[in-house]
Amino acid sequence: MKRAKIIYLVIFILFQGTVCRAEMTTGNAQIFNDAAKAYTKGNYEKAIQLYEEMVTSGLKGGNLYFNLANSYYKNEEYGKARLYYERALSFAPRDKDVRFNYNFLLSKIGQRGYNENQMIDALFKGFHENFTLNELVLMVIVLISSGFLLSGFFVFFRWPSKYNRFLLVVVLILFVVIARAIQYKVEMQDVAIILNDTKAMFEPKENSTTHFKLFEGAKVRVLGGQANWKKIQRPDGKRGWVKPGTLEMIYSIPKDK
Repeated sequence: MKRAKIIYLVIFILFQGTVCRAEMTTGNAQIFNDAAKAYTKGNYEKAIQLYEEMVTSGLKGGNLYFNLANSYYKNEEYGKARLYYERALSFAPRDKDVRFNYNFLLSKIGQRGYNENQMIDALFKGFHENFTLNELVLMVIVLISSGFLLSGFFVFFRWPSKYNRFLLVVVLILFVVIARAIQYKVEMQDVAIILNDTKAMFEPKENSTTHFKLFEGAKVRVLGGQANWKKIQRPDGKRGWVKPGTLEMIYSIPKDK
């Protein structure tokens, strides 16, 4: 069910930081240090191997994803670099270093003929880019609590109704905006990064006609799939079919059966 997926995603992101801190206190710390040393020496493939080993073991975290993204960038694997910058931003959306490197990567790969900002309404972009999902959820909880408190003050302390109504309207507007930002983050479960330059076909067939090209590092929405194909949609609305190995989901969330 869609509601189950939403609940899973919220729990998944809320507890990412806890998992990371718990595992970094064990033997993974040595692997992390070895990877950092390999990166410093310019051995980016070795750094990638070690960082990916940590990811495969289940470790998650902003620093890990950021370092892995940097390693992929230095190794000129821009699709993978963007994938991990996106994941790093889910942990640290206001981190200046992550944001700078991410934007620098985007300036390098370019928009490639379409505007990715079409994927999100401008009104909610600030909340989406600057706050994590758990921060937005906490904001909603605070707003709901504030609404009840304001109503209580109005009833028990007889506040002037015009002030109470004004404050409740402000709380309601903020609630709607933040709820929309949360909805967008939940919808990110269907967003993927193109790992290599590829062609999107009109139909899920080997001999199908090429519909359009997808460049390494492009962001697309996965609409579904069949057999060995994935149906994707670009931010400008164009749809096509690609092989599963040409992309990777930003978040790995279970689908309905």
